[in-house]
Parts: sequence; C-alpha cells; structure tokens
Amino acid sequence: MNLSPTLQRSPSLRRTTSSLRGLQRRTNWTLVVVVLTVLHLSATFLYYTFLAGTGEVKQGGTPKKVAINYDAEVALLREELAQSQEALREERLARHTLLATDPGGRRGHQEIEIVFPLGPGALETKTNGVLPDRTRDPLQPLISVIISARKQGGTISDAIQSVFAQTYPHWELILVDDNSADDTAARCREALTKHTQHPVTFIRKGSTGIVDGLNRGLELARGDWIVALAPTDRLAPGYFADVAEGAAADFRAQIFLGCMELETGKQRTWCFPDGWSLSGLTQPSDLPLGFAVRRDLVSDVGGFDPACPEQIHHWNFWLSALRYRPKVRFLPKVVLFHASGEASDALSADGHEGYVSAVERAEAAAMVRTLHPDVFEPSQLLADHETLAFMSTETLTGVLSRCYQFPGHPVLPFWKGLYWEAQGEHVQAVELVTESLRAAQNGTRFADRWQQHFWLALFHEANGSLMAALTHARLALTFNHFDELLRALSRLEIQVNGLKPGVSGAHLLPVPYYWSNEEEVERIRQRSLSGKLGRLAELEAGLGRTRRKHVELVALLETLRDHPCQQKQGPRGPFNLVRNPHFDGRREWFNFGLGFDIDPANGRSGNVKEEQPALSLQSFRLDEQRGAMQSVTVDQRVAGPILISAWHKGQGVVGPADEGLGLLLEVHYQNGSDVLQSMVHFAPGTHDWEDVSAVVSGGAPIASIDVTILFVGHSGQLWVDDVGVVELRKAACLCPPNTFYDPTPARECSPCPEEHVCVHGFKVERDVGM
Repeated sequence: MNLSPTLQRSPSLRRTTSSLRGLQRRTNWTLVVVVLTVLHLSATFLYYTFLAGTGEVKQGGTPKKVAINYDAEVALLREELAQSQEALREERLARHTLLATDPGGRRGHQEIEIVFPLGPGALETKTNGVLPDRTRDPLQPLISVIISARKQGGTISDAIQSVFAQTYPHWELILVDDNSADDTAARCREALTKHTQHPVTFIRKGSTGIVDGLNRGLELARGDWIVALAPTDRLAPGYFADVAEGAAADFRAQIFLGCMELETGKQRTWCFPDGWSLSGLTQPSDLPLGFAVRRDLVSDVGGFDPACPEQIHHWNFWLSALRYRPKVRFLPKVVLFHASGEASDALSADGHEGYVSAVERAEAAAMVRTLHPDVFEPSQLLADHETLAFMSTETLTGVLSRCYQFPGHPVLPFWKGLYWEAQGEHVQAVELVTESLRAAQNGTRFADRWQQHFWLALFHEANGSLMAALTHARLALTFNHFDELLRALSRLEIQVNGLKPGVSGAHLLPVPYYWSNEEEVERIRQRSLSGKLGRLAELEAGLGRTRRKHVELVALLETLRDHPCQQKQGPRGPFNLVRNPHFDGRREWFNFGLGFDIDPANGRSGNVKEEQPALSLQSFRLDEQRGAMQSVTVDQRVAGPILISAWHKGQGVVGPADEGLGLLLEVHYQNGSDVLQSMVHFAPGTHDWEDVSAVVSGGAPIASIDVTILFVGHSGQLWVDDVGVVELRKAACLCPPNTFYDPTPARECSPCPEEHVCVHGFKVERDVGM
C-alpha cells in the first residue's frame, strides 16, 4: 500500500494500514485453505464417482466386495464445505468490521454531513412505523432510496413501485414532495399506507427545489448506501441484490454503475464501464443519480448543492465525488430505466420556473464549472464568468430566488456580482463578491477562492482602489496562476509603486516573453487540460468526417464502376423519393415530440423568385423535443448506395452539434437484417442556408429509410428545406458535369461550389483531411 508523505504521518491511518496488511496476509492463507478444500472435495467426488462407484476392490486378481457408507461420506463433504464457506464469510465480516469502525475509514452510521444551506423546515413528516431489520447479516447492507419530486404525480408511482419490486429485502424509502400542486403528495401518502414490510417515510416541504429535497432525505437516511432516484426513473428489480453482493465481495467499492435504458424518444441503452474519469466528467454528463453511492462518499461530498440548476445537478454531484477518487464498480446489465428530459418539464412552475426551464445549457454548465475550480482550468472558467455576466433574465431570476432561499451559499452572490458588474454597478458587484468570499472562507469545501479574489482585484481597479486591488491579486496568486492574473498583478504593481514597465521593483513582476508570442501561447494552451480536450474533440470530429468521406468515395466508385447511364435518356423518375420534400404544407410529414410548423415565406429560394415555404422548428427550452418524421419507401431490387441531402438555416440555435440536431436515418433492408442507424448533423448558431449530405449502403437491397428531423436539447429557431433521398446511380445519370444533385422546386441539380469536386451528381470536398 503506497501512501503519500502527508498520509504516512497520520497515526490512525498507519494503524489501519498495519491492520489491513495483517488482514491481507490472513486473507491469503484463508484463500489457500479454501482452494485446497475445493481440490480435496473435487478429488474425493471423482474417486467415489468413477473409481469406487462399484464398491469392488481387487485382491490377488479376485474382486472383493467392500461396504461403503455413502451417506457418511456425503455428510463429511458437506461439513467440510460448510466450514470453508463459514471461514470465508468470517474473513469478509472481519474486513467489513475493521473499516466500519476505523476512524480513518468509513463513518459507519454517523450522520451525513450536509455542508450546503437547507431551506425552511418540513411542512409534514410521516412514517409507516416500520424499522430496519437490525438482525440482518452485517454483510447485507441497508440501502436508502430518496425520491424528491415536484409535480410528478403521473410518474412517481412507477418509480416507487420499482423500489417495492426489489428482490433484495433490506432497504428503506424516503419520499420528499416539494409542495406540489398536483397529486404527487397523495401518491406518496398512498405508498406510505399500503406498504408495511419496509420502512417508508414521507416529507412535504416548501417549494425550495428537488435538490433541497434530496438533502432533507439525507438527514433521515439510515442506510449504508444511498440511491437518489429521480421520480421519472425506474430501477431494475435485481439492482439492490447486485449492489449487496458486490459490496460484500469488494468492501472498498463506493459506487455501483450499470447500464441504463433511455425511455424518451428513441429507446437506447447506455453503459458506463469507462465513463468515470476526469476526461469523461469534464463535459456535461448524462449520468443520472439513480445509482448506489456509499454513505461515507455522500458525506464527504457534503450532500447535494441546491445552487445548481436542477436539470444538471447530477453532473455537479459526480464532479464533487471525483475529487475523492472513489472506487467504481460496473455492473454489465441494465439497472436503471431513465426518462431523460421529463423531469425538467414538471419543474417549471411555482416560484423558480425560470431557473429550471429557461436556463440555457451554456449558462447551466458555466454555473456548475465555477463550483469546481479545482477541476477546470482558469481559461475555461474565465469564459464561464463572461457567460454568467450576461446571463438571461430568466436565469438571473432563478439566481435571485436561490439567494433568498439559501442565504449563506458562497457561489450565489458571486454569480450576482458578475452580472451587476456587467451592468456597470461596480459598488454593488464588489459587495456581492466580497459576501461570496466571506462565505467561502467559512467552509472547507470552497477552499480554492481565486475566482473571488481575481474579480475583486479587477473590480477595485475599476473603482480606483489600487491597493485593495493589488492585495486581492496577490491573494489570488496563492491559489492559482494564469496569464490574465499575472498581467493584472504586473499592471497593479506598476501603478501602485509608480514604476514604468521594465523597471525592477520590490514586488514588480516582469512581463513574460510568451505573452507577446502567439505561437508560444498556443503551445502552452495545447499542453493544458482544456487544450488537450479541445484537441481531442477536434481529432474525433475530423476522424468522423474522414470516415464519412470514405463511405461517400466508396459509393462514388461503385457508381462509376456500374456505369448506369448507357442510354442518353438515363433512368426514368421518380428521382427524389421523399414525399413533399419542399414542405408545401404539412402533408406526408408526421410530428416528432411537440411537432413542427410550416413557415410560408422563409424557404430556400433555389432560383425560384416567389416566396417558398420551409419546415420551422422553434423552441425556447432546452428540454423540449421537436421534429418531423417520414418513412421513405426505397424498394431496391439490387443493392446500391442512397444519397440523402437537406438544407438548413439557424437563428440563435443554442446547443452542441450532437445527436439532437440533424437528420436521424434508420435504414430497413429487404432481407429483414438489423436496422442501420446513421446521423447527419446540422450546425448550431446563426447562419444562412447550409446543405448536409450522407451516403448509406449496407450491401443488401434497402426497403425503406425512416427520416427524422430532430430538434432535441436545443433552443432557438431552425428551418429545414429541400430534403432529398435518391439512388446515387439515378443522380449520376440526371446531373450534367460540374453539377450535384440538389432537389429544389425549380431544378434537380445545382452548380458545383468552388471548394468541391462534383462527379456524376455527387459532391465531394476537395480537402477531407483533419
């Protein structure tokens, strides 16, 4: 066991380490005994089954009957097996007891330390009177399930039932209602009265959010493991049994992850065998809180932070847990059924709806990152500070509401101060960030305070208080150092000491050479964590583009090889297999999620002078799902590549270029083989009409392609027009040289752009490299 010098100085930890080493040596001898016992049992079984089964022994060539007491032998074998199992169980129990009572290890059943401010007290607390089974095997842990909900009367019953359906017997359920206006509280009371085999507690509190409800549940939790289950999710029946078995086998495990099945939109199964890592969690995570976390880790984290936007508060918890380097075990099976996005819908009412429903993804992610300056680099956090300085009115309303509900939280005044500084209210900004700094100094969980000191230095400098600015700049330097801070510190040293640039002083910091060398700045950025992650994202995107171009080039070569245009007239139509590709009304297209609209005047012109319609998707909420669907009949007799294309235009589209923005293609084959899924991504942001295309082929004739235009997890407005699905060999015959297939109301082919090469109606980028 390798320990850092700091940890080696801890007497309690040295005693624990010594005990564990002795325990490990005893464990090794126990395992040897168990292995030898198993070998003895196997040899005895084989002997009596194959060699002594006849009950005969040869003496002098004459068989002699020997009486064998099979019942006694079987009883002896069973006794030896029971002894070996009991020895192994006692060894596991000894390890469990040692860590459970060691002050440097587990906290056992001590009260969970919640470091965040709590909202007002409960309005109602009830229990069914059942207590946990104190006579249970110590290796069978108690699992506490907390469900915090608001306006989830339609789904919480299923979540509760999934807990009642667990095959493992030792659990308790804590239900917290955030003063819902619907029948959520009634559903919870119903579970309280109907179920009397396990401990069930119900709490009704004021409207302070579901995260505060989770902390209220933690105050009453008695379990060794905590499961914070969303009211829209469901657990697999055997999950608790798997957790108990895994915890008995590995006493160091702190988190049990598994696969989850998404039940919103297209059903998909996600697994997280490698999802727990620094690089994996630095991006907004889809990992929900419905997985088992050991009690001591929850206490180390300090509970759940009510300042976080509720739609991604789970990401904040996993980031907080990451700093303790927990041991994570993966269960290779579906253990959670996750309804992504539905929880946010029901949270958009009563008091702080703007904070939950209208907060943009970028603002929410920026808030979470500022809570973890020990994980994210200053360059990223400074960009987040700028995002929060210009936060939307809805987001500001939510922050103000949280400040009122949770006074004393260190980060909420900091966010407000950034906003007021951007509004020109310098004095108020200084007061708010100072309040944030004072609150952070009172808690050990907010030890890295460079953000407050850095901005107080800039605020005081703007107000003319140079000495105060210099003091805060120097204090910020004790926590972190980065270019912007060093520039500010050098500038303040010069102003305070009355020195000119380049003149040495007692505290004057020289201006580093690389500040004026862009190449050196870029090399430093590339070596940083954010730079490496950015480069990784660029490489992955480039690799994806290269793969797509490879598929397209192979399809083009196949088309050229077949040479379909032997006759001048070429193949006859129809060419575009999409029905109503130019969105002349809603016909032939079906709603996905909340559906779509038809914009009669903003379509792509395509050399048509009069106004043209287009499909329009507009959303002001990131948790909405909008789109349009059509099943396109292909009915191929001979396998061949299919070209899919579309044009799109964006206005303030917020969100990444991910699977929620673009064309989802589901290819069905004539022979009934597995469906092929492919995604063609649209570009977010604000831009004019841009085209996207893809080629699909699977080596077998295609029966149909389901085309779904997706606008999921994004806000803003998106227009889509001129959707095309055509066999590539027909496009090759239709389009003349230097043109590509582009179905518009006026024509089928358009001139080839300068940065592309167009061959037989197919458009390929000249540069397909990284």
